[in-house]
Amino acid sequence: MPQSEQWPYEEARRILERVGDPNTEIILQTGFGPSGFPHIGTFGEVTRTTFIRRALEDLGATNVRLYVFSDDMDGLRKVPLNFPESLTEHLGRALNEIPDPFGCCDSYSGHMNTKLNEMLVRFGFDFEFRSSVMQYRHGLFNSGLRAMLSNVEKIRDIILPTLGAEKRDAWSPFLPICTNCRRMYTARVTGYHQDRDAVSYTCDGAVGVAKGCGHSGEAAVTDGHCKVGWKADWALRWFVYGVTYEMYGKDLIESADLSGKIVK
Repeated sequence: MPQSEQWPYEEARRILERVGDPNTEIILQTGFGPSGFPHIGTFGEVTRTTFIRRALEDLGATNVRLYVFSDDMDGLRKVPLNFPESLTEHLGRALNEIPDPFGCCDSYSGHMNTKLNEMLVRFGFDFEFRSSVMQYRHGLFNSGLRAMLSNVEKIRDIILPTLGAEKRDAWSPFLPICTNCRRMYTARVTGYHQDRDAVSYTCDGAVGVAKGCGHSGEAAVTDGHCKVGWKADWALRWFVYGVTYEMYGKDLIESADLSGKIVK
């Protein structure tokens, strides 16, 4: 068994110590935000996680999987540099519901996902691609979303102390998609309904120059009618997938800590 002191082996030993049995399924995850093109940071994140995968296998782990997760149901918050300004009309809408500005794929996020997969395949990475849209819409996250709804006040208790006073009342882990204008960041949650797996909302917010349409309604938290915000979304994936390990930088230490608390 390798005795290397290089950092991938050190990380791998910590993982194996935690899971105990080297035959246990070990899920490594890395994420991609398809609001822009995959870049050197994306490549580096998958590469570093692959180093740890190889070290785990060298140390005897027999069932290691690497998920590359695309948050393609995320909303467009701003038009990226050098992208068509016509995208402004789609601010707040899910990336998978925005037309491909380059005209070759089924959607904005479809274009970015294609580029990501092409890059990773070309360089020989062994990975399993996961699409946020497909996971939400096909119900894979439903069990976690229901658990989140039933514990929503506990989750708010975790997150609210980290927010400014002006944001606390309106904060919710759920981002309903307005059935009228299809925007998510403009829809403010106004009530929780555990008996029917739903939230009520009013679309009266703004994303940049895009304003909410004023519609009030109800959205199921399941099957892709809502997604959850950043820290809760990270926790949702860890919980549903049973993620063993995900790398993050110093800037995400607080987010990782909060996500871990939500999972528990």
